[in-house]
Amino acid sequence: MNLRKLQRYLEEYAKYISIMLMSFVVTLSVLYIYFINLSVLDTMTRQQNDRLISVASSDIGILENDYINLRDSLNLGVAKTMGFNDDFSKIHFSSENSNVAGSISLRGNEI
Repeated sequence: MNLRKLQRYLEEYAKYISIMLMSFVVTLSVLYIYFINLSVLDTMTRQQNDRLISVASSDIGILENDYINLRDSLNLGVAKTMGFNDDFSKIHFSSENSNVAGSISLRGNEI
C-alpha cells in the first residue's frame, strides 16, 4: 500500500521534481563556470604581479648598483670641490660646567 501511494505521489509531482532537479543542475553549472573563471583570473593576476615584482626588483638592483658606484667615487677631494670643508673649530660638546661656548650644561639629571 505504501508503495502505491509513493508511486501516485511521484506521478503527481514528477513535473515539479524534474523542474527542481533541472534548476539545481543549472545552478550548479553556473557556479562551476563562475569559480573556474575566478580561478583563471586569479592565476593571471598572480602572474602579472610576479612580472611586476621582477621588474621592480631589477630596477632596485640597478639603483643599488648606481648608489654603490656613486658612494665609492666620493672622497675628500670631491667633497671639498662640492663646498664641504673640515672646519673643526665650531664643534661643541656637552659638559657638566658651561665654560664651553654653545654647550649644553647638565644640572643634576636635567638637561
